[in-house]
Amino acid sequence: MDNLRKKLTNLDGKGYKALKGIQGTYEGPFYTMTVDYVQGDPFASPSKLRLFVPIKQTDFNLDMFKEYHRRVAFEHFFGKSFASVIQHQKNTIRGTGKKWSNHDRFTWTGHVRTNFSKHQY
Repeated sequence: MDNLRKKLTNLDGKGYKALKGIQGTYEGPFYTMTVDYVQGDPFASPSKLRLFVPIKQTDFNLDMFKEYHRRVAFEHFFGKSFASVIQHQKNTIRGTGKKWSNHDRFTWTGHVRTNFSKHQY
């Protein structure tokens, strides 16, 4: 994650297209984050990332997600919680100062998918 932090710090004051440089995979203390796509301009499709947390790193167990409605409820809860934490982070890095930089905020789109394959844990 230090590598991502350095990349983001170096982007301070640069335009949207420079953000493409953060695409890749980053290892955290108990998770792996992959930035699959980065929004190239204010009107482009939103950025997409994946966060992998091994089930053994959580207080959950696979039996909790056997039923479809429980899995959907978890996905919703996790996604909303993640968005809330990100939204409340103090962001000292800003855009280029052009009119769209005021819109550099995280927006939750509701797309969380779980993969509880036993071979991954």
